[in-house]
Amino acid sequence: MKKSWIFLVALELVLLFPASNASADIWARGVSQASGWFDAEKDNVTADDDDLCWAASAADVLMWSGWNAGYANEDDVFDFFVTEDPVDAGGWQQYAWKFWFDGSEMGGHFAGSTHTGYYSTTQFTANYYADMSGGSDVLGDINTLLQDGWGVGIAVRGGMDHAVTVWGLQTDASGDFTGIWLTDSDNRKGGPDPRPNTLDYYGLTLSGSRWYLDNFYNTNNVNYIDEIQALRFVPVPGAVLLGMLGLGAAGLRLRKYA
Repeated sequence: MKKSWIFLVALELVLLFPASNASADIWARGVSQASGWFDAEKDNVTADDDDLCWAASAADVLMWSGWNAGYANEDDVFDFFVTEDPVDAGGWQQYAWKFWFDGSEMGGHFAGSTHTGYYSTTQFTANYYADMSGGSDVLGDINTLLQDGWGVGIAVRGGMDHAVTVWGLQTDASGDFTGIWLTDSDNRKGGPDPRPNTLDYYGLTLSGSRWYLDNFYNTNNVNYIDEIQALRFVPVPGAVLLGMLGLGAAGLRLRKYA
């Protein structure tokens, strides 16, 4: 009887104070592993978009953030960028966002377009855009951005130059980052239409001052997170908007373009 009583007490303590050995997931607002994320895909036939991964990532974030200007889905937004940009070359998510907002050309992209912007009176650079460099703190920055209502694209360097969209992070019981959820415009490019939207998970390894994506494109941990490009969620009106403009990204290592 005494042993049974001790066992019951121990069981109750375990139930009240369970061992913390489970992982924790951090997601962008409204996103889970099952839903809420977006995945613009490159065309598997033409070569017009081979190097426009940055525009596809930008399209993902525009749909999620509410800055979609009435477009039905992320693929339609991406098609807009492909149509408006005669240059199939590398770039940054901000090139697409700035052009989307006010029609500005950046980095040699969208030259000659007559698009004047869907949100031309909005102070995009001042209030809704930020970028951060990579390094050992990059996942902490992504974590803060996701929880503060920012859509996050990243540049991946190492064995390749690529842009993808971040939707979530995973941490272990100690709070250390162990994994990342991404959508990638290239991962189903060669498949038949319609290509499925997929959310991909990669483990993370810190080496030196860089966070590497484990086995990204089967490259044996040579690709690392190099830079963050972020777009703030479309604001709510009134006093709450004023608060969002004054707060939100405090503590981040922001570098904004004038």
